[in-house]
Amino acid sequence: MRTLLLSNITSHSRRYVATGIAVAISAMFVFAALIFSSALNHSLTKGITNTYENVSAVASINDDVLEAARNGEDGQKYPFDAAEVEDFLQHQPGVAGVYRETFSSAFIRTSGNSILNVKYVPPTPFYRPSLDSGQWPSNNTEVALPHDYLEAWDLHVGDRVFLEPLTSVAEQPLVELTISGSYQSAKGRINGPYITHELYNQVFPGEETSNFFIAAASPDDTAHAQQDFVSRLRAEVDSSDAPVARAIAQSMTVLTGVDAMQVDLDRIESQRAAASAVLLVFPLITIFVAIIVIASSFRVLLQQRRKELALLRSLGATRRQVRRLLLWEAAVLGVVAATIGVVCAAVIGVVGLKSTGYADSFGEAWGSVNPLDAVAVLAGAVAVTVLVGVRPAAGSARISPMAALAQAHIDSQPPAAGRKNILFGGILIAVGVAAMALGLTVFAGENKGFVVAVLGGLVSLLGVLAIASTTLWRVTGLVGAPFKAVIPQLAVANTARNPHRTAATGTASIIGITLIVLLSVGAASTKQTLMSEIDYKRPYDLVVADSGRVIGDDTVTALRKAAGIAAVAGVHTAPVEVSAHSGGTPTMMTAWAASDLDDAVHAPIPQPRNGEVVVSQGFAEGERVTVCPAEAATDRCHTLYAKIYPRLGDSVMLLTEADARAIVPDITTNVAVVKLAEGARADKTSAAIHEIVPSASVSGSAQEREAYIEMIDQAFSVVAVLVAISVLVALVGLANTLSLSVLERTHENGLLRALGLRRKDMQKMLLVEAVLINSTGLLVGLLLGTVYGIVGSYALPVEVHAHHISIPWLIIASVVLISTLAAVLSSIVPGRRAARVSPTQALAAE
Repeated sequence: MRTLLLSNITSHSRRYVATGIAVAISAMFVFAALIFSSALNHSLTKGITNTYENVSAVASINDDVLEAARNGEDGQKYPFDAAEVEDFLQHQPGVAGVYRETFSSAFIRTSGNSILNVKYVPPTPFYRPSLDSGQWPSNNTEVALPHDYLEAWDLHVGDRVFLEPLTSVAEQPLVELTISGSYQSAKGRINGPYITHELYNQVFPGEETSNFFIAAASPDDTAHAQQDFVSRLRAEVDSSDAPVARAIAQSMTVLTGVDAMQVDLDRIESQRAAASAVLLVFPLITIFVAIIVIASSFRVLLQQRRKELALLRSLGATRRQVRRLLLWEAAVLGVVAATIGVVCAAVIGVVGLKSTGYADSFGEAWGSVNPLDAVAVLAGAVAVTVLVGVRPAAGSARISPMAALAQAHIDSQPPAAGRKNILFGGILIAVGVAAMALGLTVFAGENKGFVVAVLGGLVSLLGVLAIASTTLWRVTGLVGAPFKAVIPQLAVANTARNPHRTAATGTASIIGITLIVLLSVGAASTKQTLMSEIDYKRPYDLVVADSGRVIGDDTVTALRKAAGIAAVAGVHTAPVEVSAHSGGTPTMMTAWAASDLDDAVHAPIPQPRNGEVVVSQGFAEGERVTVCPAEAATDRCHTLYAKIYPRLGDSVMLLTEADARAIVPDITTNVAVVKLAEGARADKTSAAIHEIVPSASVSGSAQEREAYIEMIDQAFSVVAVLVAISVLVALVGLANTLSLSVLERTHENGLLRALGLRRKDMQKMLLVEAVLINSTGLLVGLLLGTVYGIVGSYALPVEVHAHHISIPWLIIASVVLISTLAAVLSSIVPGRRAARVSPTQALAAE
């Protein structure tokens, strides 16, 4: 058996190559996904474990105290002073250091308008990120910034920047700082400036604190030692008569460092599970496509070896022996191909982790390569290969020697089986469509609605594939029917001769094309919907104000010329009191008057006529509204008719300039509405604005818009790469099917050559056959992908006022072009192989 096994593998190795490639790619994809999943989980946990380095105890502010502080009135924060708590804990016996976990935000000028989280440099022995260059701030004029941030803004150690607290008091001067060093920020973690402890307390007095990290003088990371330290610390706090000690006892919970770290690790467990699930979904799709490719290849390959297997049976081999021989061939193929895939995945994974920053060194990257995962992937790939080969092997072993030697052609499934597939597929489609309708209607806007719709789409797709397995060759015939030349008709006949082979190859193409189009349409529609929602609620990109000072025409002109700005509208503003004409409590609002506002917003805003006022809420359409100056000069109050426009801010109203001047004669232009140019970044544009108006405050929804676009684009880019691997496996299946069909039809091709078919005609026939099968899969995939993409966009659990459908025609055209080109390329090698065989050799072939 061993000799025969080795002989078969050697003699049929060429036929097994493409099948082995499909197995190798699938194994590589799964193992690479496991490596990156492990690295992502490690990155998530590393940020937390680093935070608790040398931390023996954590004093956490209770949730009710935090909530009360956030909702407190008159500036009330905590029932204690954070600096006093820090000083009290620092002076307890056995304490080496205390570090506060704070939440403070600021802008960094002159490098943009991005909001960054500011921290003070942790004292020894607490964790600090690794410095790339320079040193940590040693005085109140220095700051350390992340390496990525310095690169993005072309800043260097020694450059000067300005720190502006997000909650700074008006007229407070900016803090000028020198960049003393740059550090490596953890992947996936939000990092910002580090300043000295003293400067932090000056700039952010009373800022929100959540935890106090405490380091023991004799650090011991064992749970027992930390528990003893916490017990002693609690005893010291309870025995103290100091008011701050009573505040700590009443407002905080003291945990060991190990326990506090575990709480944070448990909190991100759902994130880790979700990330792993997303990374593994697409490898599973690739495995599904590979199963189709492997099954089709085995079926065609064993069909070609019928005479060989019949001779074995004639020489005394039993059905069980033949079946076992074929399964051993499948197992050897699986072992060799999966080993290659696992090794390639390990190399790609290590290089990828190092290059993307998820690992600081190749040694750390190798730590994400789990040998147990490698063994599991290898065993799984071999098992799948063998299991997929069971049915074709059993079918080949059941054929009697006489029938096999007669070279009777094994057609595809009998008519009864085809009817069953159509019925079964129809049922699945009906169930799937019903589930999608349920998710879009009954559970609309809910998470479970999205899950139900996705499951419904998957079930309906399985139904389509079941029907395609029986009818796809007919669709291919219809696609090729308009071409009446001899070569195309021969290609159409070839697809009809073995419907099962055509269906298997076309199905793989359908899956790949459907996934790509689904993601393209879904991402484009989701992006358009979210952008429309932002336009609806916040139509302005940026709003520039200068603490009430006048923004003159020269400033507006300079802003229009600044880089990254598409349009600017100067707006007259003034505070006014608004009330219903019939009576009621007046409300303070800001009156806006601008004649060219439409040019500077993303969606047209209805301009009021004289005698009208546009408001977002609080009044009925057409209701009479009284508008008075803020200083309550009743002789200048005017009664106007309300016009409702929900996109306007709640505290803003629009008037004509004539009505505005009648109410507030000295109204001035002190706000500019800015619309960004296509592709411009909000932070860089804000930096350009501050060069023109240094004291300006810049707000707006541009950064929110950018965040949505970046999130969708990044998600689509990652998923597109994952789907591309599935499509690659489908194309391998197409090339494999064509190659095996050339070997299967050697006698037939020889007859065609003998009848006058030229070599280039033979190549052309196989090219047309590949394009026909691909075109059929393309048509079905485009239709399914578009429908599923639209359904997915509508099913997303987001609250929007309107959904929008966007078809990315450029991407669709690229899919058609690349898919067709790939089909043409996949036919080149089989076409040349078929053309090289002479008619006499082909006619003599058995």
